[in-house]
Amino acid sequence: MPHKIIKLSIIFFLLSGILKSQEIQFPEGQKVKSASSNSLFLMLDKQLWKIDTRLLFSGLFKDYQNPAIVSDSIINTLHFGQQINEAYLIRGYSNEIFLYINEHKRHIDSPEVMEAFGFNWNYVRRMTPNELENIPTGNKITIDGSQVYPLPCGVSDDK
Repeated sequence: MPHKIIKLSIIFFLLSGILKSQEIQFPEGQKVKSASSNSLFLMLDKQLWKIDTRLLFSGLFKDYQNPAIVSDSIINTLHFGQQINEAYLIRGYSNEIFLYINEHKRHIDSPEVMEAFGFNWNYVRRMTPNELENIPTGNKITIDGSQVYPLPCGVSDDK
């Protein structure tokens, strides 16, 4: 019996070391929810950006898209970005769509990226080229392997 306890202790020790050494990573665009609170995050730039939950219902995202529910102890091991207080989708007269986030515009690289993030195509706001140009530009939003595409068929050009 003592040998079994020692063997189990060694196995537990080895497994705990393996689990601690593995960094949990979420794909870009993944929604992450705290298991113990209503805090919701968006994985952006390999960081968790806290989302003002009112944004979920304002047309930015299609829906909740099954957020990953994670314990606070795991969330606290991840890197944090900014809090997202204001965000919406914008475009000028071209097919390029941007995420307006915290007073900057960030080009969304492709429809593949729009889908990966769960952005709502129906709520892209049209701006004049001058309005768009006056917004400071941030980093492009991409995912691995994404390519630039025109708007998908059926998306109206007159929004």
